[in-house]
Amino acid sequence: MSTSSSHNPGILISAANSNSGKTIISCIILRALKKLGVKTCAYKTGPDYLDTKYLRFFGDCDVYNLDSWLIGENSVKELFARTSRDCDVAIIEGAMGLYDGGKFSSAEIAKFLNVPVILVLNAKSIGESAAALAMGFKNYDEYINHNFAGVILNCVGSESHAKLISNELAKYDIKILGIIKRDENLKFPDRHLGLIPINELEKFTNPDALENFAENINLNAILQIANSNPKITTQTQISRIISDSQISLAIAYDEAFSFYYSESLEALKNSGINLKFFSPIHDTKIPDANGYLFGGGYPEIYAAKLQNNSEIRAQILNAANSGKIILAECGGLMYLCESITNLDGDKFEMCGVIPNDCVMTNRPVIGYIEAKALRENILCKKNELIHAHEFHFSKLINKHVENVFELKRISTGSTYLDGYSTKNILASYMHTSFWGNKTLLRNLIDSLRNA
Repeated sequence: MSTSSSHNPGILISAANSNSGKTIISCIILRALKKLGVKTCAYKTGPDYLDTKYLRFFGDCDVYNLDSWLIGENSVKELFARTSRDCDVAIIEGAMGLYDGGKFSSAEIAKFLNVPVILVLNAKSIGESAAALAMGFKNYDEYINHNFAGVILNCVGSESHAKLISNELAKYDIKILGIIKRDENLKFPDRHLGLIPINELEKFTNPDALENFAENINLNAILQIANSNPKITTQTQISRIISDSQISLAIAYDEAFSFYYSESLEALKNSGINLKFFSPIHDTKIPDANGYLFGGGYPEIYAAKLQNNSEIRAQILNAANSGKIILAECGGLMYLCESITNLDGDKFEMCGVIPNDCVMTNRPVIGYIEAKALRENILCKKNELIHAHEFHFSKLINKHVENVFELKRISTGSTYLDGYSTKNILASYMHTSFWGNKTLLRNLIDSLRNA
């Protein structure tokens, strides 16, 4: 390992809670900076596949996830240092409320990246109490207290409403970096897993759709604040995992399967694996490859289209039966089952690789988990541990398989079983990242090489 330090201008945009407008404010700032010719990069803290798509669309820049549970604190630092070093400013959108998640919170990310914090305050139905809220968040943590850059007021009702809150904040020397008035056009619609993917919204086909709102944000002040953060120190692992042959991995990527972390895909690519992308909805033939990766997404929304493409489903089943490596996460697991039944009771035929049926439920399963391998599989040896997370509204029924993982929920310590595996197949509800997880990457390469 070698130690290096670098100055990476950045700022973290957080809030008191979810649905405060962090994503849309971040998108406004990113687009405005893009129009000014400022080279940006963007990040989302924690596990999130959907907000990043909005940041990428409006910012027209690279977007990565900073998740200390999935990849570890030093790997977060290394990822940030590497990917932001050629940018003028990094915009980091926090997850949930600033302190939510404890040691995996957005506040903790701000601390070990040495970045200042801007708090988005949802001003709807609040007056002078906005100052109490801002002061509470500022003073709750020593680091945040010294690196609290100010607030952006969102959903302000009127000029008098803005003046009322501004006067109160001024009493406590809290800077206002922007005032965004309440507007129906400043809403991103959502569904059961979060925001509706940006590619599904006709309303936001133009990245300049939010341009007019930027005039109400002090961009110059934000740039000055971002440049005030000190250098960060990282430990870089010099050794790289390079495959010694042309190993290929075909990745399902379309409307139904798009939950992939950019840094995880980069880790696969940097290892020397030849990545090939295909669509289980639109293509009629799967690529020739050593293995196939099916990520998360919305197979339940596109179940009819996936069912109609019987040709590609048959090819996937044949690839699995012929010994090709098959790795699936969450939505990919659902697709590999015999069927998916939606909340209306409609049943759709899927690939049949896994002898289970999948049914949608109204109850979410969400959170960080630690997975312990109960036996050897294509990603890990017996008893090895994997840091992962879950987020799904479905479950498997008619189980005829022996689970491969014992999962422990980090928030409660409760344990339960999950996952399906054979010599060449591994499918589960858990989401992982290959960035920083070199053991997983080595094991996958070995499995692909020996398939």
